[in-house]
Amino acid sequence: MEEEVHGLAVGVADGGHRCISAATGFPNFNRLINHYRVEDAKRRLRSPEGEVSILNVALDCGFASVGPFNRAFRDETGMTPRAWRAQARD
Repeated sequence: MEEEVHGLAVGVADGGHRCISAATGFPNFNRLINHYRVEDAKRRLRSPEGEVSILNVALDCGFASVGPFNRAFRDETGMTPRAWRAQARD
């Protein structure tokens, strides 16, 4: 465990990006954050509690607009939020 912590500390000292990649498996911090945002969006899109707009889901999950949300969602799932919602509800 101490060796792993030391390795992460060295990674931070060398630029930090290797630390995030090594510790999380994501290539950068933005991908890490978007992964959790998309997971939250999937939960909201699956919810039967009324039809929340995709824009509102995007904004509620921390995206500033629908464009970056759609790109991040497609990168994670291979489909658009609208298509994912339709498939998840079937």
